[in-house]
Amino acid sequence: MKKFITHGGLTIALFFLCGSIAVAQDKYEYGSLFTAGGGVGKKYEIKVALNDKFEEINGSVAEGTSSSNMTPVTKLLTELSKNGWEVYNINIFPLPGGNGLTLYYYFIKRKVK
Repeated sequence: MKKFITHGGLTIALFFLCGSIAVAQDKYEYGSLFTAGGGVGKKYEIKVALNDKFEEINGSVAEGTSSSNMTPVTKLLTELSKNGWEVYNINIFPLPGGNGLTLYYYFIKRKVK
């Protein structure tokens, strides 16, 4: 009986130790980028939300159209990655109606130090 209590106590202690280790997770802050494509023009608009800040970035692409040339988005994501941000999800929504308009959402996160 004594061996059972000792092994049982050890098992319970090990169970709680593993449970407390699993709870200790990294903390993240989150953000998002949004842009729409599908037009034939050169102008683009990127909406950026990082924590409690919101910014709209407007410009135009030199080559192609704003729907086919995604370099403004990739440049911005590259700059954000230098500050620890990483893309963890992308959603692409083609809108119905045959106009070719597509919405792009990039969800990003960064470890809180």
